[in-house]
Amino acid sequence: TEDDDLAPCKRNATMIGNNTAISRVFSERISKKYDLMYSQRAFVHWFVGEGMEEGEFAEAREDLGFLEK
Repeated sequence: TEDDDLAPCKRNATMIGNNTAISRVFSERISKKYDLMYSQRAFVHWFVGEGMEEGEFAEAREDLGFLEK
């Protein structure tokens, strides 16, 4: 905008650092929602129909667990 104090730039970047705020996002939001949806088998049929194997869901949850730490 015209009244913006920042210098104009063509690119922007976002960094997710290793801190407790990001850890909390993974543990309290993403992981719980993933567990809830997977426990109800929500959308699993759609992903399997697109070629994903059910074992990949467990692997994805395990990878998400590593991000929590």
